[in-house]
Amino acid sequence: VLVAEFSTGVKENGHGSDMLLMPNPTKSVLEVQLKDRTAATGLLTVMALDGRVILVHRVQGFRTVLDVAPLASGLYTLNWRDQNGNSSTHRFVKE
Repeated sequence: VLVAEFSTGVKENGHGSDMLLMPNPTKSVLEVQLKDRTAATGLLTVMALDGRVILVHRVQGFRTVLDVAPLASGLYTLNWRDQNGNSSTHRFVKE
């Protein structure tokens, strides 16, 4: 018996602690809510699993909505970097 695991190499950190993604999975829009309102200025970067940058969105506030309707169905990563240099990575599914 051979068991093989093929990881994407994407480590998810901060899951459930600093950011809330709704709905996940999504078909058209992804609402992003930052739980730390003091660090609510920064960049959200949507990346395909192969590392291509799909979308970059500047955030000014603790809540933003991303239009993901044009994206192909699949798994994406959402990278967050605030003005203090803190970062986290989350995953979402586009149906």
